Amino acid sequence: MTTSSQPTGSPAPVSSLPADSRATPNRTQGEINFMAAQELLELTGFPSLVKQTSIRILRKEIRKRPEMREAGNIIRDFLEDRISTQIISEEMAKYLADRFDEQELRQLKAILDTSTGRKMFTSFETLPTDDRVRKASYLDLFDEQEKKEFQTFYRLTVFQRFSDYTSMLLRIGMQSFQEQFKLQEKDFVKELVLQPREQQPKP
Repeated sequence: MTTSSQPTGSPAPVSSLPADSRATPNRTQGEINFMAAQELLELTGFPSLVKQTSIRILRKEIRKRPEMREAGNIIRDFLEDRISTQIISEEMAKYLADRFDEQELRQLKAILDTSTGRKMFTSFETLPTDDRVRKASYLDLFDEQEKKEFQTFYRLTVFQRFSDYTSMLLRIGMQSFQEQFKLQEKDFVKELVLQPREQQPKP
């Protein structure tokens, strides 16, 4: 169900936005949208969630090889140091900025700056994807007050559109991780070879 009306308790309309958020001669509207998208992503912690989950998946895959079972800490430390959450965030922000204007992004930020909104981004299993938010079982994530908030948010067209894009946003973030890893792959292999030798006691 969609509506363009503003329900009671929903995020503030654009007229309440700070004056300095508007376009200036030195900033294009696209740049402002991008900044608003980055603020939204920082609030959700989604880029960090993408990075940490991608690291866990990669470690699990690598450790399936018997000779790599003891390399878990080396893998984790290398990826933590070399994979940039900021780059992941920028790629995801570009995607959002192309699909939402500043008003919509500020409205989403207000939604996700509630306890209800934050719970949606605690794990991949709770992300507000289009298919997930349509299920009655999704409400089990929230307490009674949060359920009422969620139902209010769900009636907003901007939130429904955001849930439509969440799965693609996830894929973009994981793709950014993979691209960064490919650029670092040679150094990664070198680290795996040299570090165990460095840790061996000298004769």
